[in-house]
Amino acid sequence: MNLPFDILDYILSFLKPHPTSLIAFSNAHPVFSRIAERHRFYSIIIHTGLSEFTHSFEPSSFIKLVSETPQIVNYARVLIIEFRDNLLDQMPLYLEVIASILPMFPLLECIRLTNTHLYNILWREHLPQSFRTAIENCLHLPTLRMIHVGITNFPLSLLDNHLNIDCVSFSGPGRPQIPEAPHSNTRFLQLRSLEVTDVVNPLPFFNGWAKQHIVKLQSLKHDYNPIILVQLFNICSDTLINLDLKFWYLHQKVSCSS
Repeated sequence: MNLPFDILDYILSFLKPHPTSLIAFSNAHPVFSRIAERHRFYSIIIHTGLSEFTHSFEPSSFIKLVSETPQIVNYARVLIIEFRDNLLDQMPLYLEVIASILPMFPLLECIRLTNTHLYNILWREHLPQSFRTAIENCLHLPTLRMIHVGITNFPLSLLDNHLNIDCVSFSGPGRPQIPEAPHSNTRFLQLRSLEVTDVVNPLPFFNGWAKQHIVKLQSLKHDYNPIILVQLFNICSDTLINLDLKFWYLHQKVSCSS
């Protein structure tokens, strides 16, 4: 292949959302494998027993992979931890291993705690202390900008004082734990992007925590709720640029963007 490395690397950067293509390219030649490695491990999915994603890792398998190719943790920018509620009894065992993996990533920009089913997975009741502590430690990464929470009762107070985080998203079926009166020294996030979808009764969330964090909001994705929208516009109408509303129409959920 006569393409310069920089050109080939640029082309491969467009394949980050397509791991199957990157793996096929890697398998074609050992040189290709080294070139594609940075893009192949840009986003990593680690599951807790079963996965809906083809190219995800069981925790112990990922540890083995890192022992053989330790450089891959330096390529990771997006880490997705996939929870499966049908394996609640086994999940703590997997999460203990994942807790030992989390400190390996020095340059994460995004963490997604993803619940692929509709059952409430509770932050304190279902997740072991070691895993919760490891997630809290990751919030200190200076590179971290985005976090997605699909866990019920996630304590929102954990996000404060981490001013590098400016993109937050929450998904149901439960809702985050709304903190009590903040400490006088608390430094609130100033979110650039907020997404709240399928969260049960989100009004207290917006009346409390969100009101202090969206004065500079530029992008909002939310299930349509006229009461909440009025409150939001009163806070961030001067800065909001992108609005994506989801609502039910003819028994289907549709999206309307502006």
